[in-house]
Amino acid sequence: MEISMGELVIPEDSRIGIWWILQKEVVKFTKLTLDVPSVEAWRDVDMSHFELWDKVRRMKQNLERLDYTDIPRGRVLFSDSRQKFIIYGSRIFFANHVQQKQVASSFNLPFSRVNIVEDNHYNGPLRALD
Repeated sequence: MEISMGELVIPEDSRIGIWWILQKEVVKFTKLTLDVPSVEAWRDVDMSHFELWDKVRRMKQNLERLDYTDIPRGRVLFSDSRQKFIIYGSRIFFANHVQQKQVASSFNLPFSRVNIVEDNHYNGPLRALD
C-alpha cells in the first residue's frame, strides 16, 4: 500500500537506512521512510556504518579482524522531488544486479522506483566473504 501526501507517494512499508552484504545476506539498520522527516527534499537516516560496525560484529561471526569498509556496504535514501529511492554502493555493487535486487527487496522497495548510484565513498578494500 502507498501513502499519498499531496503529490508525494511513498510505499507504506518501505524503509531507508544503511546496509552491508555479508555472506550473501543483507545486514541492515533501517527506519520506515514515512517516519523520517524530509530535509531539503531528501529523507535519510542519522546512522553511520562506522558507529554500527561493532554491533554488526557482535551479531555475526568471523568479523573481528575486519573493518566496516572491508565489506560491501551502502545506504538507501528517498528523494521527495524525484519520488525515487536511491541506493548508494560501491562499483562492485553497481555491477551486481542480484545484490541490487536483494538490497531493494530487503528494504521493501518497488524496484521500478529505485535508482542505483555508484559512490566512491563506498569503494573500500571490499573483501569477499563466502
